[in-house]
Amino acid sequence: MAEYNRVLPMFAGQGFTQGAAPKGILVTNGEVHCKDRYDTGFTLERTNDSEIFPIYVKEVITVTGTCYGLF
Repeated sequence: MAEYNRVLPMFAGQGFTQGAAPKGILVTNGEVHCKDRYDTGFTLERTNDSEIFPIYVKEVITVTGTCYGLF
């Protein structure tokens, strides 16, 4: 399992083209639409609980609910 040192809230329109990209996403009771480092779009969704998705994120398109980037 990956080790995370920092947790930051993610917002719609946020990009990670410079510096470190998140190594994972924590979604709590909502959904997030993102692009990975290969510009492939995807949606992560959780209801009534939270889950950590270990994936690199290049850009956040939309966020509904609460979502955190794990660095």
